Amino acid sequence: AVFIENATNVQVENNIFQRLDGNAVFLSRYTRRVKIRNSYFSWLGENAVATWGETDGFNATIPSQPMDTLIEGNVMRELGIFEKQSSGVGIAKAAHTVIRRNLIFNVPRAAINFNDMMGGGDVVKENLLFNTCRESGDHGPINSWDRQPYLTNISGTPSFNPIRREIGHNFIIANYGSAQGVDNDDGSSWYHVYNNVWYDSDGFKMDYGGHDSIFEDNLVIGYPGKANCVGFGSFYEGHGHVVRRNVCVSARSDTRLVRLWGECSTKHGTMEQNLYLTPNGTIDIYTCSANQDYTLAEVQSNFNIEDGSLAAATPSEDVITKWARELLWKERKTLSPSLIADP
Repeated sequence: AVFIENATNVQVENNIFQRLDGNAVFLSRYTRRVKIRNSYFSWLGENAVATWGETDGFNATIPSQPMDTLIEGNVMRELGIFEKQSSGVGIAKAAHTVIRRNLIFNVPRAAINFNDMMGGGDVVKENLLFNTCRESGDHGPINSWDRQPYLTNISGTPSFNPIRREIGHNFIIANYGSAQGVDNDDGSSWYHVYNNVWYDSDGFKMDYGGHDSIFEDNLVIGYPGKANCVGFGSFYEGHGHVVRRNVCVSARSDTRLVRLWGECSTKHGTMEQNLYLTPNGTIDIYTCSANQDYTLAEVQSNFNIEDGSLAAATPSEDVITKWARELLWKERKTLSPSLIADP
């Protein structure tokens, strides 16, 4: 319906996009400071909002990509009627995109999908996402891939290292075919995921070479059907992930709550001050090297990881709801295992 290319300072506001066969708003090549706000998208053949930049192979130093886009306050529902690999917001070869305070539901795949990490600097904040992956699996309400490094000037000098992508203060329900609230797949790296509330969701995931991400101060609620709190692979020493001060409420005690595909070691990342809540108050299976099982106490004493972390019995629903409200409404909230002593 709306195709924007080689344009700056475009505002798309207070519109209704309904019963269209393709994309509602498409940002192509060079765009700057496009604002898509307070609009209603429904019954679309493809994406509500999509971007596609131009590069010379891996070289993205030419100024031909969407940047500084704001997508805010929109309702997006009943999407992907014809194209199932579609989303409320699909970002490909774009940077510095802010996706904030949107309501996205009833979609066949992810609500928000990042095709790559070209440049980074994106912010995903204060969105409500549910009823995603209704016609697919191996995915999440927010999904990312990162199969191709890009050379950009976004940090001021040419570099393959992007600016971190921030995902914070979102309420995400990973029902239907979703797994994690954020599925960081296929080498996804340089993420900062914080102060989110995930329900019916598995926890932190990074695979296939993903590295240098931070997952902290999140509340992951596995009920009713999910149980995995953390799962990621190994990478080069000094480029591991940081997983700290998260609260994971698992529906089960007798399954693999944490699964480190590499060895249990500080070489591959930092695991500390996490609170694991289970029906019986223990972590019976903490897995290293894909299939070597330990208890939480054993990995703490044998491998010097999970310093300050704790397993405890699941508290009341009222207590968990209080924590969720604080995470979603406070600008920045720090969690710790001491929550269970003073809920």
